[in-house]
Amino acid sequence: MLREELIAYCLGKPGAYLDTPWEDDTVVKVAGKVFCFLGAADGPGGLTVKNTREGVVEWRDRFPDHVTVPRYLNKALWSRIELAPPGGPDDDDVRELVDDSYRLVVAGLPKSRRPT
Repeated sequence: MLREELIAYCLGKPGAYLDTPWEDDTVVKVAGKVFCFLGAADGPGGLTVKNTREGVVEWRDRFPDHVTVPRYLNKALWSRIELAPPGGPDDDDVRELVDDSYRLVVAGLPKSRRPT
């Protein structure tokens, strides 16, 4: 999946918007909370997303060379997904990862801040 396609998919979620809180690093947020880290546009192709503890283990077991521990985030709940190397998650997998991350972040919001 190309970066532009990934951004478009993320922005298709209710209430989603882009932010660049750290220089060139791009994130996608909902109600002020990050649900997808995209990194710098000229960086390696990938994303970092949230999942359940079980989901994190499952994805790392399925794609041990492509789904890894992210820097600076809770390693039990967030995963870094490398998109460039062959044999990694396909586009449907990436959409599922983004969907799960968005759903978990929205579920953690107060009901009054959840997008409709």
